[in-house]
Amino acid sequence: MTIELELSPEREARLLTKAQKHGQTIQEWLQSFVNGMTEFHIRTEAEETDTWDGTFETLADDAPQPPKGTIVDVSRESLYPDRW
Repeated sequence: MTIELELSPEREARLLTKAQKHGQTIQEWLQSFVNGMTEFHIRTEAEETDTWDGTFETLADDAPQPPKGTIVDVSRESLYPDRW
Protein backbone atom coordinates (compact mmCIF):
# COMPACT_ATOMS: atom_id res chain seq x y z
CA MET A 1 0.00 0.00 0.00
CA THR A 2 1.20 3.49 -0.76
CA ILE A 3 0.13 6.49 1.30
CA GLU A 4 0.76 10.09 0.38
CA LEU A 5 1.13 12.64 3.19
CA GLU A 6 1.00 16.42 2.99
CA LEU A 7 3.51 17.69 5.56
CA SER A 8 4.50 21.20 6.48
CA PRO A 9 8.18 21.99 5.84
CA GLU A 10 8.73 22.17 9.62
CA ARG A 11 7.21 18.74 10.22
CA GLU A 12 9.17 17.27 7.32
CA ALA A 13 12.38 18.69 8.77
CA ARG A 14 11.60 17.16 12.19
CA LEU A 15 10.90 13.78 10.60
CA LEU A 16 14.10 13.99 8.58
CA THR A 17 16.06 14.71 11.77
CA LYS A 18 14.51 11.68 13.51
CA ALA A 19 15.14 9.45 10.50
CA GLN A 20 18.76 10.54 10.18
CA LYS A 21 19.25 9.91 13.91
CA HIS A 22 18.40 6.26 13.14
CA GLY A 23 20.36 6.17 9.87
CA GLN A 24 17.20 5.96 7.76
CA THR A 25 15.28 7.89 5.14
CA ILE A 26 11.97 9.47 6.15
CA GLN A 27 10.14 6.69 4.34
CA GLU A 28 12.11 3.97 6.14
CA TRP A 29 11.63 5.65 9.52
CA LEU A 30 7.87 6.09 9.01
CA GLN A 31 7.59 2.47 7.85
CA SER A 32 9.36 1.20 10.97
CA PHE A 33 7.27 3.54 13.15
CA VAL A 34 3.99 2.31 11.63
CA ASN A 35 5.15 -1.32 11.86
CA GLY A 36 6.11 -0.80 15.50
CA MET A 37 2.83 0.87 16.40
CA THR A 38 0.83 -1.81 14.59
CA GLU A 39 2.72 -4.57 16.39
CA PHE A 40 2.29 -2.73 19.69
CA HIS A 41 -1.49 -2.63 19.27
CA ILE A 42 -1.99 -6.25 18.20
CA ARG A 43 0.08 -7.90 20.91
CA THR A 44 -1.65 -9.70 23.71
CA GLU A 45 -1.68 -8.11 27.14
CA ALA A 46 0.97 -10.54 28.41
CA GLU A 47 3.30 -9.73 25.52
CA GLU A 48 2.79 -5.99 26.06
CA THR A 49 3.79 -6.35 29.68
CA ASP A 50 7.04 -8.06 28.68
CA THR A 51 7.95 -5.48 26.06
CA TRP A 52 6.48 -2.33 27.61
CA ASP A 53 9.81 -1.04 28.92
CA GLY A 54 11.46 -1.22 25.50
CA THR A 55 8.46 0.28 23.73
CA PHE A 56 8.20 3.09 26.26
CA GLU A 57 11.90 3.88 25.86
CA THR A 58 11.50 4.02 22.07
CA LEU A 59 8.49 6.32 22.31
CA ALA A 60 10.20 8.51 24.91
CA ASP A 61 13.32 8.85 22.75
CA ASP A 62 11.19 10.10 19.85
CA ALA A 63 9.06 12.49 21.93
CA PRO A 64 9.64 16.24 21.59
CA GLN A 65 12.15 17.47 24.13
CA PRO A 66 12.11 20.87 25.86
CA PRO A 67 14.95 23.23 24.96
CA LYS A 68 18.19 22.50 26.82
CA GLY A 69 18.41 24.35 30.12
CA THR A 70 14.61 24.50 30.49
CA ILE A 71 13.35 23.54 33.92
CA VAL A 72 10.12 21.57 33.65
CA ASP A 73 7.96 21.41 36.76
CA VAL A 74 6.12 18.08 36.73
CA SER A 75 5.03 18.20 40.34
CA ARG A 76 1.47 17.25 41.20
CA GLU A 77 0.78 20.86 42.15
CA SER A 78 1.83 22.15 38.73
CA LEU A 79 -0.16 19.50 36.86
CA TYR A 80 -3.36 20.06 38.88
CA PRO A 81 -3.22 23.66 40.11
CA ASP A 82 -6.98 23.79 40.79
CA ARG A 83 -6.73 20.94 43.31
CA TRP A 84 -4.25 22.57 45.69
